[in-house]
Amino acid sequence: MRQNLSYKIIAVLLAIGLWFYVLLTEDNPITERKLTVPLHVGRVATGLVATGYPERVQVTLRGPKRVMAALGENAVRALLDLSAGKQGEQTLAVRALASDQVTVVGVQPPRVTLQVEREAAKSMRVECTVLGNPPAGTVLAPVEISPPAVRVSGPHTAVDMAAHAQVTLSADLSGVRDLAVPVRPVRQDGTVVPEVKVTPALVRVSLPTERRLEYKTVPVRVQVTGVPEGMRIKSVAVDPPTVTVSGESKQLARTGYLSLEVIDLAQAGAGERTYSLALQRPAGVLLLEEKRVQVRVTLEPAPAGALVEE
Repeated sequence: MRQNLSYKIIAVLLAIGLWFYVLLTEDNPITERKLTVPLHVGRVATGLVATGYPERVQVTLRGPKRVMAALGENAVRALLDLSAGKQGEQTLAVRALASDQVTVVGVQPPRVTLQVEREAAKSMRVECTVLGNPPAGTVLAPVEISPPAVRVSGPHTAVDMAAHAQVTLSADLSGVRDLAVPVRPVRQDGTVVPEVKVTPALVRVSLPTERRLEYKTVPVRVQVTGVPEGMRIKSVAVDPPTVTVSGESKQLARTGYLSLEVIDLAQAGAGERTYSLALQRPAGVLLLEEKRVQVRVTLEPAPAGALVEE
């Protein structure tokens, strides 16, 4: 009797458990989900560094629907084990670890090939390349960089390829001080070496300017030709009549005026006409403001017997 009673109790418990399982799985069925997660390199032997492996892998998980819906990439960790300390090319299995509520079904790719090399480091002075020209009337003073040198580290083959630690700025930023700029490790041909790490990644750069050029205000000269027969120039108005230029002292000493494009009046009649003209400046002379000059020319009939000058 006691044995039969035990069997009956076990049967009842199994029935209750089965009932709960069916109830839960109907409301919260088992599903699969794919997550793309970062691939971590763990347990790297001292003095070695790994390169050439994918940054992310895809992990397939199975578990209750409600649990799967709440999963983020932090719930799964994909690892490569490099504790063996071997150098050279290696093909390793990707391990995926997840919480107890879910099961790892698979990883894609299941194995990856990577390169393990000796780690190296060196100090490099930061060089600044300035693109373009500073504003008119100014020249660049020596660039200020802080810190003046950075540490470049990574696989020894990549560190050996890094020929320069470079920052690049536009001359439009002339006068800007203490600007945070990323440092790029580059080869001799200027291409970036992506496998190395730069410490610090940012440096502070200042682009001071100096006003070494002299300034001078000169008149604008109007040039006309082709005054029609029987007409003469009554008046010429120039706006602006003078302009300010800059340059080296010797060049400015030879510059007494700036000429405009020639105005051809051959087809003009009596009355006023307005022309928008460009200034013609000698080489080495800079205009503080590049703009066109407005010239108003008024013609009138010439008195009988009067001479017309062009």
